Amino acid sequence: MGSVANFIISVQIEKEEIPCFFRYSERAKYLQLRITRHRKLEVVIPLGVKSIEAEKFFNSRLPWIKDRYSKLKKLQEKPLLFGNELEIVHSKTAEDKFHNFKYEGNSELIITSPKNSKTDKLKLYEWYIQKYAKVFLPKRLQELGERFGFSFNRVTVRNQATKWGSCSSKKNINLNYKLIKLPERLIDYIIIHELCHLIHLNHSNKYWREVAKILPDYQKLERELKKYKM
Repeated sequence: MGSVANFIISVQIEKEEIPCFFRYSERAKYLQLRITRHRKLEVVIPLGVKSIEAEKFFNSRLPWIKDRYSKLKKLQEKPLLFGNELEIVHSKTAEDKFHNFKYEGNSELIITSPKNSKTDKLKLYEWYIQKYAKVFLPKRLQELGERFGFSFNRVTVRNQATKWGSCSSKKNINLNYKLIKLPERLIDYIIIHELCHLIHLNHSNKYWREVAKILPDYQKLERELKKYKM
């Protein structure tokens, strides 16, 4: 058996130095390459496979890695609302004392700002969708909870770094405001995911059966969700 020490190799993609984490796993049956929604590269190595074999595997997949990483980065850096790319039209006027926003359910977000404002339009976009999410997400949670017979105590919309949502033992649900960037089918999936935690506060087989009762294709939705970064 080769060494079982974990290690890191860097690869350059679009002038970025991207680390790839190689780790051994007792559960792995074959070499696996992953690119997470955070654009983290990882190679999982079964025990008994030498590190040099894992490196050869990684190098053989470099064209795919670079292509996939670039596409994922491009998607994640777009200003999105409900999965649709927004065109942000930003202007400044002497008449405006505050930032004003206009979105009418199309692909355009119109922002007008005070003449001397130095706030970047993408920062204004993030501010806007955070406010939008605090209205939309609790309402949608209430609608889906009532439709499928779930009862919860409190909902909070936050800027969470690593989770789309969470559910506590006190039946309080937290939702990430960035959910508003996702297509509505994925917003509903995350909300239903958290509602089902009101019954099973884990990811056991029983829990996933509850999810499947409502969303038989949840695995397809879970794969689609990995395209998006928080």
